Amino acid sequence: MLGEMYRITDELPLAAYYSIGGGDYEEARKVAVAFGDVYHDVKESMKSPLSWVAACAFEFATEQADLIPDGQLDVVVDLALSAVDDAFSGARLDSPVLSPQMYLSAYELIAALAKRLTATHARTLLDMLADKVEVEQHRYRRTDESHVQIAAGIATAQVGELQAVALDQLLGLFARASHDFGPSARNALIRNLDQTRERLQALAADGHREAAALLGYCDPECVSREAADAASQRLCEPT
Repeated sequence: MLGEMYRITDELPLAAYYSIGGGDYEEARKVAVAFGDVYHDVKESMKSPLSWVAACAFEFATEQADLIPDGQLDVVVDLALSAVDDAFSGARLDSPVLSPQMYLSAYELIAALAKRLTATHARTLLDMLADKVEVEQHRYRRTDESHVQIAAGIATAQVGELQAVALDQLLGLFARASHDFGPSARNALIRNLDQTRERLQALAADGHREAAALLGYCDPECVSREAADAASQRLCEPT
């Protein structure tokens, strides 16, 4: 309530303080947007022992991700990683009922910063997320969307081994959760077709429609006439 009032009256630092402190993540995002091109530092709130306060600070920072100065980026990423570690170790209790959960908000912030990660942070994230690529059939993870963005960002910004590992995770996620792939994630697969083509072809041959469509878009010569006709027929079928 106070956060909204101060936002309406253009007292934005106070609006940020009260919306984050009150755990109002929707208002915190609105306040972050209201700052426009002005960066507002909320790192101290990210350290809060109260998970809903930290979560709101991460939500706020996610809206301002492009404004976070390079000189503060490593500290912000470290705080987000610490929140994830704390949530799973129990060092900081993450509420099972209040939304959003701290660890999910922390992952969302990291996802928004994925293209700016250092090689060290990129490696740490890929190691943390390695066992989250596979799930039981018809299951998903709440981190899937952020995982896709993180892997895509690393695959875009890094080279060599880090890029290869990121693409491997991205392909694993695409195989089971292609609905979480926005333009930037799909472009990461397309731009690195020399590394992704073989697995995409295998997926397409196994009946993965999204893989076939992606290959048909970026590499039409690898799609058989039969597959193209089948895809055309599916488009004509009522949904």
